[in-house]
Amino acid sequence: ALVHPSRSEGWGLAVAEAAAAGLPALLPDYGAPKEILPADVAFYFPARRMPCTKYPCSKDARRIFHNDWTTREPLMWGEFTWKDLGNVMRKVYETPAEHLKLIGSRAKYHVCSQVTWEAAYSIMRKRILLLTGRSPLENDQ
Repeated sequence: ALVHPSRSEGWGLAVAEAAAAGLPALLPDYGAPKEILPADVAFYFPARRMPCTKYPCSKDARRIFHNDWTTREPLMWGEFTWKDLGNVMRKVYETPAEHLKLIGSRAKYHVCSQVTWEAAYSIMRKRILLLTGRSPLENDQ
């Protein structure tokens, strides 16, 4: 299984690769992995949407890459507890191997049939436009 305790994931390539290899994934219930794998083919642990106040966020948690590019709102990430992650790890450990293989094969089918370059582009475009304060419905001009 892939244990992926990320607070903030830009796209989730490691999650998609693990699923394509037929591995079940343990993921925070926040961010990009939720857009890649539905709940019936992954194990999610609770994560709350919170302002990003630690590294790698900048001091004011709004600057991205350059001082002249800021977001409309503070950067956010999914805060979780190690106890919740441990509980999901225990659940996976106690799940029969045959069931884990079934979940892994369903995750593989989902990723290989639904996660396309077009879908990834659409998700990333929408996020970037929202970060910059533009509506995802606006035409690029």
